[in-house]
Amino acid sequence: MKNILFLLLISTSSFAQKITLSGYVKDSKTGEKLLGANIYNETTKRGTTTNNYGFFSIETPEGNAKIKISFVGYAPQTIEKNFQNSQTFNIELNLNGLLQEVVVQGKSEKDQPIGKMSIPIETLKNLPSLMGEADVIRALSFTPGISTGQEGTTGLYVRGGSPDQNLILLDEAPIYNAAHFGGFFSVFNPNALKSMDVYKSGFPARFGGRLSSVLDITMKDGNNKEFEGEATLGIMGSNLTLQGPLVKNKASFIVSARYSNLGLLSGLVRAESKADVSGQRTSYSFYDINAKLNYQITDKTQVFLSVFNGYDIVKARIFDTNYDNNTDAGWGNTTGTFRLSHIISPKVFAKVALIYSKFENSQATDNYRIDNGIKTNFLNYQSISNVEDLTGKIRFDIFPTSNITMLAGIDFIKHNFQPTSLKTQLPISADSLKKFNVKTDATEIGIYLENDIHLSSKLLLNIGARYANYQVENQTYNSFEPRLGLNYDLGKDWTLKFGQSTMRQFVHLLSNNGVGLPNDIWLPATTKVPPQFSNQTALGIYKKIPELGLEVSVEAYNKTMLNLIDYPEGSNFLATTDKTWDEQVEKNGRGRAYGLEFYLAKNTGKLTGWIAYTLSKTERTFENINNGNWYPSRYDRPHNLSIVGMYKLSSKWSVNATWIYQTGHAVTLPDAAMSDISYNPTLIYSGRNNQRMPNSHRLDIGFSRKTINKRGWEKTLNLGLYNAYNQANPYALDVVTKVVPTDLSNRRLAVKQYSLFPVLPSISYSVRF
Repeated sequence: MKNILFLLLISTSSFAQKITLSGYVKDSKTGEKLLGANIYNETTKRGTTTNNYGFFSIETPEGNAKIKISFVGYAPQTIEKNFQNSQTFNIELNLNGLLQEVVVQGKSEKDQPIGKMSIPIETLKNLPSLMGEADVIRALSFTPGISTGQEGTTGLYVRGGSPDQNLILLDEAPIYNAAHFGGFFSVFNPNALKSMDVYKSGFPARFGGRLSSVLDITMKDGNNKEFEGEATLGIMGSNLTLQGPLVKNKASFIVSARYSNLGLLSGLVRAESKADVSGQRTSYSFYDINAKLNYQITDKTQVFLSVFNGYDIVKARIFDTNYDNNTDAGWGNTTGTFRLSHIISPKVFAKVALIYSKFENSQATDNYRIDNGIKTNFLNYQSISNVEDLTGKIRFDIFPTSNITMLAGIDFIKHNFQPTSLKTQLPISADSLKKFNVKTDATEIGIYLENDIHLSSKLLLNIGARYANYQVENQTYNSFEPRLGLNYDLGKDWTLKFGQSTMRQFVHLLSNNGVGLPNDIWLPATTKVPPQFSNQTALGIYKKIPELGLEVSVEAYNKTMLNLIDYPEGSNFLATTDKTWDEQVEKNGRGRAYGLEFYLAKNTGKLTGWIAYTLSKTERTFENINNGNWYPSRYDRPHNLSIVGMYKLSSKWSVNATWIYQTGHAVTLPDAAMSDISYNPTLIYSGRNNQRMPNSHRLDIGFSRKTINKRGWEKTLNLGLYNAYNQANPYALDVVTKVVPTDLSNRRLAVKQYSLFPVLPSISYSVRF
């Protein structure tokens, strides 16, 4: 706090000869604050961007000044006048309907840290997707350095990291599981989202707690000028969004809800006999609800309240004349965020936040024998796993001079982990259940300071550090995490960037690697299992060719990881034993990942899109796995190629297409087998992840028709083809034994591939009113 007061004194004394222009940049139609808008002072040749609340602060000498404000998809605005005093004002930009830019990187490319992408939500919504359900998370897999798991899943593997190493924030609340339908769709309803920033390296000091990436997602604030809505009906389900002013120009709301019962897909998971004597019934549904309120109390103070709840529900019944088995499963997230922002002075912006987040995963089974019509319960259990966080944050954005922007803050997180809460009639001792159902509390404190310093007109330095203190089970872990970024303008639209990040992660994840319902178990670092650690270095060069609307970049990275965990050799789930989980898992694993990322984008004209290619390698080593030798990580996909194209056919019709190619991920398969005298095979393995899934590739195509009727309602018809040329991509592999009926001793092993989706058409219709 003393440092902050010192900076305030500097800002009001040493630089008193200059004046400060500050305020908010907004959408002229809805009043939404625009995050990352560019403000450039053509008089001083200095610029800045709005923060996560749409606020900016920029210095200029007294007298005439020319300020240009721009944002992707909006018509730029220029303010030219004689400024004699510091001023705070709002700037409203108009949407430019003629712009059809893709723009993965914004116009302030030279000032963006290495590894950061700012992707317009509307661009992600327009990409073809599974069953026509727009998915902003899966769309990220079309960008460099990011891939997904098996076909149809939304787990993100960023630069060799595992899914748990991604910090996913929704209005600053952590989302622990971002997947619906076992991973086929994400929990984020694009109609409720305003922006999404993705960091793969060069992490600013304000972010901590994960190793591989940060997805900073912001919900819309709601239209504070007029009421509007949007309704969508598709194969997957329904979507409704309503927003409008509570007090015009001062307070607004938005509510967005999505529900799906899988529509036509439900027929694929239901099988019953006509007599209804035996068979299987399965039902599946999911929903998510986003809501947000905001109120501009004064010109300097604003409050926000946002909530999110999403849940998946599965019910399965297998029945016969002699038994009746029922399984219920559910998982989901609940978050709540209260924030207050205040402009202390034109040079100091403050924010206070209180955040709640919870992820829960539950499964329950009731099995009955049926004798002479009488049901007798012979097996039942209920298992619940959850992690719950309560977070407090304070942050200051400080603008001491036109060359320096500072962020300082403190985060406090109270974690509560319940890896498993098991209730059962199985013969398990009370002592075993007590160990198995253990709860763990932990506290985490993060203090950070980061600086953007324009050392010259060509050189931008981002330097910062984060100190983290984590306490659990009378154990304290202290972590110092330096961060460094350099951007150098080489001239002629060439930019060179460098980033160095040290990261610490205080949570672990054990996840089911097979096919079936998700069984994610979030676990804390403990006295026996230390926090994960990573160190990443990245270097990139970037080129813009404005006359052709092209953008080219190449990035290289190297990342080392320590204190990883995994299942022991030959197991997939932790068993109910007298040992706690941190006594069973393999620990102290090491990881390494490195790669090259190539990116070429065309951002203007009727045809827009990009090509992204990643060449990479990621490996792991554990003392008791694979004889201690390095082996390919499950997330190792050496080649990843994506081609995205969008073409405007007319004023109403447009066509979008994506094509992806990925190396199959590493899997463990037997190399040989031995048979006993009864011809039962014993499988022989040469090592962990010794083989690979077949390579996968897929073409998706989408057509969109937009019209506006006399009432001003925008109507959109979307038609799509997922997996247009019917490629049988692998989802799972199974080892089977083939037998010659006439010679039982003549047996051989074979690998059977399972695929999920053939060519799938989709249709959806939406109305915005």
